[in-house]
Amino acid sequence: MDPGTATAVVSLALQIPSTIQSIIEFLRTIKEVPDELITLIETMDQMQANVNQVRGLMEQQFSEARLAGSPMLLLNALKACERKIKALGLLVEQVKGGLDAKNAKKRAWTNMSIQSKKARLRELESHLRAAMSNLDSAVLYTSWQLQ
Repeated sequence: MDPGTATAVVSLALQIPSTIQSIIEFLRTIKEVPDELITLIETMDQMQANVNQVRGLMEQQFSEARLAGSPMLLLNALKACERKIKALGLLVEQVKGGLDAKNAKKRAWTNMSIQSKKARLRELESHLRAAMSNLDSAVLYTSWQLQ
């Protein structure tokens, strides 16, 4: 196993859950959450668990000194997850300031903006699910190599 790639996998597996957590925490502060956001939060909760599973798998590989194979598959899957999460983070940042505003009109306008972005949210959620499926496959393959 290439130590540089393994380090990159562990690094991403540590970074992604904190990014996911900050987005989830923000989404949960929104009053009258649309169904799309509830589904997105559930998807992100699952992705966070999957990324933590990758970290556990890498720790197992190191602790058992079973370093056969390459974690490149995991690294690529994690990078895809990271790209999708960053896209969602950008969308969240676009509306975050408006929801934190003291002005009721600005908050109402921001809520309308969220409603208009429902299609984009559904698209991002679909992309997150696809990236998570690829990550699941990478975890299974890597786990299989350990046996």
